[in-house]
Amino acid sequence: MMYFIIFIFVLSQPCGVVVNLVSSSSTPAADFGRLELFRSPARYEVESWVVMTDETHNGSSTGYNIKASLLVEPTWAAPDYSDILLKFHLQSPKLHLRRNRLKAEFLPHPSVWDSHTDSIFYAHWKNGVIESAHLDPSDVPDVLNYKKSLISLFQFQAVDGKHVESDISGKCDVIYESISTTTFKKTKVRCSAEEEDPEAEDGSGTRRTRSRSGALVAAHARQALRLGPRGAALGLRAGASARRAGPGPAAPAAPAPGPGPGPLPAALSPLGLAPVFGEDPLADHTTTFIATSHTMHLLRCNLFCESMRKNGADRPSKYTRRCGVQPLEEAVERARPALQAEEAGRGGGVEQAAAAAELLPALRAAREPELAALLRRESLEPVRPALVRLLALAGTEAAHRAADGLLQLAAPAPPPLAREYLAAAALGARPRPALVAALLRLGGEARDAAAGGAALLAAAAAAPRAGPAAAAAARDHLLRSLARCKEEECRAVRLLALGNLRREDTAEALLEHAERGAGAAARAALHALQAAPPAALRPAPRRRRLLALACGAGRPLRERAAALDLAARRAPLAAPAELRALLAAAAACGPRELRRLLWQRLRQLAADDPAVAAALRAQPLTLVSWDAQAQPGTSSVLVRSTGWAALGQRARLESVQVAAGGLLSSGRVRLVLDAAGAESEQLAVEMWTRGLEALAGTPGAASGDRDEPDEPDESDAAVAGGLELGVGGARLAGLRLFEGRAELLGHVWAGAGSEPTPVLRALRPLRAREARAALVAGAALHWRRRAAAALALDAQAQVSLWSRSARAELELRAAVAGHVSAAAGPLRGWARSSAAPRLRLAADLDFYDGVTLCVRAHVHAAPLRHEAALGGGRRAASLPAPGRTLALGADNDRACRRLVAPEH
Repeated sequence: MMYFIIFIFVLSQPCGVVVNLVSSSSTPAADFGRLELFRSPARYEVESWVVMTDETHNGSSTGYNIKASLLVEPTWAAPDYSDILLKFHLQSPKLHLRRNRLKAEFLPHPSVWDSHTDSIFYAHWKNGVIESAHLDPSDVPDVLNYKKSLISLFQFQAVDGKHVESDISGKCDVIYESISTTTFKKTKVRCSAEEEDPEAEDGSGTRRTRSRSGALVAAHARQALRLGPRGAALGLRAGASARRAGPGPAAPAAPAPGPGPGPLPAALSPLGLAPVFGEDPLADHTTTFIATSHTMHLLRCNLFCESMRKNGADRPSKYTRRCGVQPLEEAVERARPALQAEEAGRGGGVEQAAAAAELLPALRAAREPELAALLRRESLEPVRPALVRLLALAGTEAAHRAADGLLQLAAPAPPPLAREYLAAAALGARPRPALVAALLRLGGEARDAAAGGAALLAAAAAAPRAGPAAAAAARDHLLRSLARCKEEECRAVRLLALGNLRREDTAEALLEHAERGAGAAARAALHALQAAPPAALRPAPRRRRLLALACGAGRPLRERAAALDLAARRAPLAAPAELRALLAAAAACGPRELRRLLWQRLRQLAADDPAVAAALRAQPLTLVSWDAQAQPGTSSVLVRSTGWAALGQRARLESVQVAAGGLLSSGRVRLVLDAAGAESEQLAVEMWTRGLEALAGTPGAASGDRDEPDEPDESDAAVAGGLELGVGGARLAGLRLFEGRAELLGHVWAGAGSEPTPVLRALRPLRAREARAALVAGAALHWRRRAAAALALDAQAQVSLWSRSARAELELRAAVAGHVSAAAGPLRGWARSSAAPRLRLAADLDFYDGVTLCVRAHVHAAPLRHEAALGGGRRAASLPAPGRTLALGADNDRACRRLVAPEH
């Protein structure tokens, strides 16, 4: 009877291949070892193929196949045929290529296989497992891997349980499972041949094998990968097959059993089936954004010349002559137009993001003297801020020492660029543990308090990406430093840094400091708890402590609102009892604005979760009445989709506004990306004020918008305002806008900030990866991805005390640029994508007679641009993403109609 085997390869986990094998036969799986296989020679027509496609363009693909004849002959066998030495005779392999053209066919092409028209190799097959392969080690890696892939077609077992096998995928954990008496399943995971698992959530492959008595009839293997994010990736399909073409040449019906196999040809050596990886072909086939391949050539030459100098080369070579004296500086010089983005209205563009993605690998590989010279070069002074950010993102000790040499980070008055460097150090994708340790030391040694605090925030944000040991060391350092603090500001910055760690084991310390007082440290502890993982507040006693904080009558309203909102977001609200306890606590102790904020959050959660909506409907009327919901008020929670949806992600804006006495006490806006149910914060901007009621002439008791004063002290010293920023989930050092009524009025009369002013410039590396893996066709796959994001935030504000009105505008420009390149056998391809969304917010405030606020939000069109090159052909496409004006609620619409704010 026929014998079927099906393999399905799914590459979706880091460092792993999942292979499902299903086999059916008239022979029970338990008797598989006695199948009469390999009793006589058999000839097979073998074919291996690889096709590379561009996912965005249907029909854009290139590929190759190798066709050959393979004679499989048993030369020795144990008496029970459980142990066999197989001889493989490969004849006339021929490469065929298919260009990237519509209806193109595979055509013969000269290749290395032309010199292997007749080759012999052996494999030791024992109980379905290839014990060893005897190959010519002088063969080039492509030929060796091709032969190993052919041998791997003949490896399969039928025994239940977990095992370890080695084949062309490397050493893998294998699980065999009997599905029926004639069917079994095989699963492979954690294969060592892959340095890093290609991103291939949709990856799949199949293998089918048929047998009759004495020989296999056919074997087929298929594999599918996706390299890069969905919608901007290269697709790869690979396969191998062996079809029996007829019996082999005249030979004995079966090999004569003996004590052991005879001697093999001297040119062959025993080798495993693990793939052999040669030089990275992408080193000579890199796509770039700034100056195409020439710039990356300069960067590669830079690394080569450094190696030559280190090895003492004293004569110029063709590489050093072509590289020039300072290739890294030359590459930065070419990127100058993209890196000049400090002025208002500039920055946050695709060119800047692409430049960051391209230059970061070279900056990580450069040494300290070269980086120091780069920073001090006078001609690069206009782009020095961008260079400082890039050095911080590099995350190496050499980059940190070079930046410290220029900026003198521990000095009493470091230059403004020190702030830019420390803010960017929090965002590096691969910081070294030594950099985290250096930043922690700087936090204690810096003579400028602001620089020391920024260093601690950066160290804490970078530590989780530097490894578990670095994160644990940062936690211990911050807790010890926190215990030594004697001032409120000292404790506040260390509590914020603990929040940047995003660890569950810091929750208890943060809660304790939030409960101790109502100053800056308590506010910092609440902010840090918002960044902690959800498990940190899963225990019910901790949520009850948050509710007690929300009910603290002596605390500022914005602190109480933060505690209540956090308790609502972390509670299992789908349980009616949990929701009832939350509503009862808010009704018993919360002012109207606090209850209104809670209900705004509950409506938003109910819209996303039907279980929460059902729990709300099950509550008693006393807890859900009009008065309980505190409908009249100005505090709000809004969540709106921006319409940006690309690469499998969707962006949304989340706004939480807490009003006190009709005026803003705190307002926070977050830009969040959602991907497969997981969210990641990209940008957070929070504006807070206090003590403005007397200045605006809106006393809280008369406004009707609150039940109790926000701050009991309304003296001149109590008037203050500030701005808090977060990028990539990391809290950055805040900005104090004004302190005291005199300073605020001075800013108003001077017109400070009345013109667009740069508030934030940031660069972020995004999941740069390099990986290699072996395909079932025997080709070595090399692939890499480079991506980065650029953010620019400009703001302006105008206040008129004469007309008692104010206007503020904020413009966010963001850009993402990335490219992926791959090489498999003779195939080369690359794809690059970019998008540049923009958001504009405008707020008009009238406090002449009461308080009226109108907010308008507009999202500009941001098409996703994609370009790919495969097999010499290049195609480009643009996916539309139209702009939109976001609806912010009926109350806001009425306020805007009343104010008749000018259109922008």
